[in-house]
Amino acid sequence: MPHVIVRYDPSLNNIETHLHNIALMLPREVVKALSCQNEGGSFTEDDVEVEFSPFGNSDKTNGFSMTFQVDANDYPSRRINLTERNDRLAQAIHRQNERLGWFTGRGYVWTRLLPAAFTTLQAQCTSKNSKVDQK
Repeated sequence: MPHVIVRYDPSLNNIETHLHNIALMLPREVVKALSCQNEGGSFTEDDVEVEFSPFGNSDKTNGFSMTFQVDANDYPSRRINLTERNDRLAQAIHRQNERLGWFTGRGYVWTRLLPAAFTTLQAQCTSKNSKVDQK
C-alpha cells in the first residue's frame, strides 16, 4: 500500500481547495506509476494513502513550495525502472499543477522503495470507561 506525504507551504493561495484536488488526483497517478506484476505489487486507488503536512516555521525547505514523498514496497520490477516511474508521476503532477495552479516555485517527487510489512488492526471498545488490567 503506497503512502504519499504531501508537504506544502501553508501560505499558498487557495491551499485547502488545492489539497482536496490533489487528494482526488494523486491515488490514480500513483497507481499508474507504481503498479507492477509482482505478488502484492498490483493495487487500486483505494489502497493509496495521502497525508498532508504544512511546512512549519522551523522547517528547512530549501525553497520548495510543495513536495511529494511516495513510500511503496520494494519489488524487483519497480526497482529496475524506478527513475522512469518517478518521472512519470512527476510529469502527471506537473501537468495538473500547470492546469490548476496548486503551487508556484519549486517542488519535487521522491519515490522511495522500502522493504515493508503491513498488518491491519481493529480495536473494539466495550465500554466508554473501560480500564486496562494492570497486573
